[in-house]
Amino acid sequence: MKEYAIRFMLILLLSCANHAFAQTTAFTFQGRLKAANVAADGSYDMQFKLFDSVTVGAGVQQGITGVVDPVAVSAGTFSVTLDFGAAVFDGAPRFLEIGVRPSGSADPYTVLGPRNPITSVPYAVQALNAQQLGGLPASAFISTGSVGNAFVKNGTTPQTATNFNIDGKGQIGGSLGIGTTPVAGVSLDVAGSARVTPNGGTVSLTAPNGEVGIVETFGTGRADLRFDGKSIKLLAGPAGGPPALTQGLVVNTNGQVLIGTDDIGSNVKMFVTGGSDQYGILVQEDHPLVAGIGANVFNGNAPAVDGENWTTGDGVYGLSNTGVGVRGASTYGFGVYSSGYLGITKLGTAGNTALCLNASLQVATCSSSLRYKKSVQAFDDGLAVVDQLQPIAFTWKTDDLRDVGFGAEDVAKINPLFITHNSEGEIEGVRYDRLSVVFVNAFKQQQAQIRSQVAQIQSQSAEIDLQKTRIESLQSQFERQQKQLEQLQRAIGVERVVANSAD
Repeated sequence: MKEYAIRFMLILLLSCANHAFAQTTAFTFQGRLKAANVAADGSYDMQFKLFDSVTVGAGVQQGITGVVDPVAVSAGTFSVTLDFGAAVFDGAPRFLEIGVRPSGSADPYTVLGPRNPITSVPYAVQALNAQQLGGLPASAFISTGSVGNAFVKNGTTPQTATNFNIDGKGQIGGSLGIGTTPVAGVSLDVAGSARVTPNGGTVSLTAPNGEVGIVETFGTGRADLRFDGKSIKLLAGPAGGPPALTQGLVVNTNGQVLIGTDDIGSNVKMFVTGGSDQYGILVQEDHPLVAGIGANVFNGNAPAVDGENWTTGDGVYGLSNTGVGVRGASTYGFGVYSSGYLGITKLGTAGNTALCLNASLQVATCSSSLRYKKSVQAFDDGLAVVDQLQPIAFTWKTDDLRDVGFGAEDVAKINPLFITHNSEGEIEGVRYDRLSVVFVNAFKQQQAQIRSQVAQIQSQSAEIDLQKTRIESLQSQFERQQKQLEQLQRAIGVERVVANSAD
């Protein structure tokens, strides 16, 4: 790759020297280019970038990249017009980086270093514009020299004879009163209503319904935040008049939270009503949580004692001084007692999912997946445990119901894996579901015994068949011998007859 060197000078050319309004930010760059230390001739591609650092590879690029293709170079001399925009020349140092390559080449540009500093010529564009004040003569603007202090100007200290100033951030330098003198320590004091209109809606500081507050409107809706000296109210409703108390939340100076009303007994901390006193939730200072859902349940009054007079409809109420609970229709429901017990009066039917209590005392699905288990090993107890189990029949003390099962203390003596303990460490119950593992092993052991006995019977049957075959063979042999004997006897009798005849 050839080595290039460049000498340059900058010349600022105005499009129309006698008409300043036509001035642009473009300027002419002229230089001399050498290739391999010889004055270059021909066409070249040139790339121009502006940086805030003289070192190639450092700094931040300013403005756009200028590419001129092709650039005619004659006897090493060339001239191009560059325009990086006005914003890049803000008074800070700027350095021009030039890349060059033969015209039409696909090779990367050879970047010449170091970068060349931009002298004051382009900055003359900004200086000339400053004299014209954006294209207008200075006489078009007022100044203290032309009108004195009869206007408010931008400054960080109060202006003489006006006692008012706005600093360079667009902020008011002191207190501002609209319709009144601002109170000491208040930056903005408005006598009367104030209003802003964000995103098509309105936010007004005003006096809705004769109270002090904020009104927000958007579309067909309205929301109020009102205070009457006793209660602050957050209400919402259709646009127009103030929303009613039944359409929001009230918090009063007594620390009570009310929904749908602003008046209730002094011992009530939270009260929710639908407006007709037939639906509600009530929290009293001296009683548990009380709630009613359904007609003629609440009637706007506190229940007698822990919700005992709530005998119709559905509700949430205390269970006879023992805690809190959820009451369903009639007497069905469940409760959490003050002693920590959970009570359930009725369960659903036809369920197919077992429930268990996990280590966090949460009701959970009973799980048997190996992903919940560790230290897995074989468990072989079967018939030996079953032989020791002693079923019993008994009567429950709580309700006199007859039942059958096992005594947990008896089962614990056999294997403690099959019993549970209460929070005090006492033996509590039998893990009947775990006994199924023992029964499976017992069944398998019985099956093994049966298979062994079947094999033994089959072996004995085969031996009997063999003995039977042997007996049949001996019987056949005996019959043959019997026939032979009879033949022999007959033969002997004939000989005797012959002998007697001979005599």
